[in-house]
Amino acid sequence: MPRVRGLEALPRAWASAREALSLHFYREKEQVFFPFVKRTDRFSVGREDLARFRESLRDNDIERAMACVDEIELGARRLQAVDIDSVRDAFFRLYLIIVETLGNKSEETYIWQEIRERQTLTALTRFVLHHLWTAFGEPASHGKLSRTIREIQRFVRENYMSMGLTLGVIAEHSGLSRTYVSSLYKAATGQNVNEYLTALRIEKAKELLLDGHRKTHEVALSVGYRDANYFSALFKKRVGRSPSVYRES
Repeated sequence: MPRVRGLEALPRAWASAREALSLHFYREKEQVFFPFVKRTDRFSVGREDLARFRESLRDNDIERAMACVDEIELGARRLQAVDIDSVRDAFFRLYLIIVETLGNKSEETYIWQEIRERQTLTALTRFVLHHLWTAFGEPASHGKLSRTIREIQRFVRENYMSMGLTLGVIAEHSGLSRTYVSSLYKAATGQNVNEYLTALRIEKAKELLLDGHRKTHEVALSVGYRDANYFSALFKKRVGRSPSVYRES
């Protein structure tokens, strides 16, 4: 039987395609669903980790519980070469513990479907963190900010003038992942970390603009913006007046 030209290369091509799709799950370059990606290695969460998560919920220690989720996400992200469904299964177990702690009777099939619909590791983590905070977190209106939130705000206040200050830098300083910092801060304050940083920079810019000796581009640099045009547009959007008009008024 004659060999079809190029047919022997198909298995290698399929393997490469599966490899590319699985990397999207971890690196999130695209929103892709991968129901057929299979790996020989499986990701698993130890009983001690699950017990610590359950104990955190019983103690109503929301930060410790969220830190447990964060550690599991980091563990999966470090590997990036395991069966994706085994990663989903780990988060499924966390979700079940949340449901069990609340005393709710939910169908496991329904919960698993919710987990399956999350197409990236970040989306999966945010889904669990969101339900965790909704069930056990305190509203920001209580006026109680955790030590972690206060430290994030302190770090931003002391470094807002740096053009290199990003969510990644803030997360690294906190010793946490970007996903965890973003979800925790949003849940506790009602705004994103970047929104807090921008608001702080605009307020500082207002103060500097009152000094008639500083030019707009100097003010922009002083509050962490290299592009004066971008700063002017952002300032006008936030304040309702351009920097020059604000200074004159």
